[in-house]
Amino acid sequence: MSRIFINREKELEFLESRYKSNKKELIIIYGRRRVGKTELLKQFIRNKDAIYFLSDKRGTLLNAKRLMEIVSEYFNYPYFEPKNFDDVFKLISKLAKKRLVVIIDEFSYLIEQDNTLPSVFQYIVDEILSDNIMLILCGSLVGTMESLFSYKNPLYGRRTGQWKVEPLDFFDFAKRFKEWSLEEQIKLFAITGGVPFYFMMMDEKITVLENIRKNILNKGSVLYDEVEFLLREELRDISTYLAILEAIAMGKTRVSDIANYTKVRVNDLPKYLKVLMKLGLIEREIPITESWKKTKKSIYWIKDNFFRFWFRFVLPNKSRIEAGDIDYVLESKIEPYFNDFVGFTFEQIAKTYILRKFNVFEIDLLGRYWGKIRRKNEKTGAIEIDIIAINRHSKDIAFFEVKWSELSTIDTKKILNDLIEKSKYVPWEVSSRKEYFGVIGKYIENKDTFRKQGYFVYDLDDFSRLFLNQKRS
Repeated sequence: MSRIFINREKELEFLESRYKSNKKELIIIYGRRRVGKTELLKQFIRNKDAIYFLSDKRGTLLNAKRLMEIVSEYFNYPYFEPKNFDDVFKLISKLAKKRLVVIIDEFSYLIEQDNTLPSVFQYIVDEILSDNIMLILCGSLVGTMESLFSYKNPLYGRRTGQWKVEPLDFFDFAKRFKEWSLEEQIKLFAITGGVPFYFMMMDEKITVLENIRKNILNKGSVLYDEVEFLLREELRDISTYLAILEAIAMGKTRVSDIANYTKVRVNDLPKYLKVLMKLGLIEREIPITESWKKTKKSIYWIKDNFFRFWFRFVLPNKSRIEAGDIDYVLESKIEPYFNDFVGFTFEQIAKTYILRKFNVFEIDLLGRYWGKIRRKNEKTGAIEIDIIAINRHSKDIAFFEVKWSELSTIDTKKILNDLIEKSKYVPWEVSSRKEYFGVIGKYIENKDTFRKQGYFVYDLDDFSRLFLNQKRS
């Protein structure tokens, strides 16, 4: 696994701006595990005077002693045993004669072991830290780190900035696999998402399916046990969370369906779902025309691609994998269903493309629509539309269908006709809106013909030209 640094331009610009302020700074950096926080910080402090400290779970005093050892070595100053972090930062502020970055990584570990530490660091920031110190507190326990922003937390009002580090989007992820076709890149992204720890495990010299065999289904591989390991690190009792994630991966996306599958009471489910959303593993979604406060049409889907893959294909087949039947699992349980699995991810990538490419009007709402058809003298049915883009001020609306397949002229014409018919049942500014229609696929025959007719059609060739400048397949 080669360790390279990809993009993070906005994050680095933010950190650099705080660094150049030349005044005391307290920055909170947080985000889910494996997302690349530490690599970001190490990239930031390259060629800077900096002290980096990785906390562990052995308690305040032992961590303060370890940090003091690092500080003593950095300044070439005689070590003395600290009583708390106060003593360490008194020494740092005394000896730092120019701009200095101090990073405490996995700060959330320290808070877990000692809930008085926010008060300790309040005192450090208020009374000890000199103006040339930039202190960065970084942590992976998202809820714990976000608690530092609470009005009741001692550090409330002390921070001068914060940044939640998110997974990379597809178009940044693809920079890591430049030798692969765009189609293969999308397949791999469907498995790993934009989490660097996951996609850095993959081998560029073999196919996606071979990577699945080698790096996920192989019992000795790091990723084989990754999901359960991460959940155990974050949660005390993982059995309920495993059941919830399994239910969602199987298509049970509504609260009532999840409750029926897991046998968790409907009233108890929200607290578990909230935790999984905080961890960045699942997401709540509503139809684009609905109000978050009023709707009861919420569904949940697994946001983390690797978790989605693991719960869809690894967990249900774990007994066979443990028995050594990897070929059977790959050929019979994964390959026949893999294109459908990738199709969902392709929809998410298509949304990113629309946000970047579609410039007919400024988009202020983007999402899916699903609902029932209820019109007088018509049979009740259901419709779904993959992507709808809206400008609420100008009342422009664009409808798109997304297909992870190669589309003939006849296919595309039928999809557009069906889309136009379905759009009539989307209850948003029906009498005054201006409508646009489009299709996104792997390959679309006779695109120019449809474009001359006013339709917006995009395929992987368009993706390539705009972002990646590489071959489609």
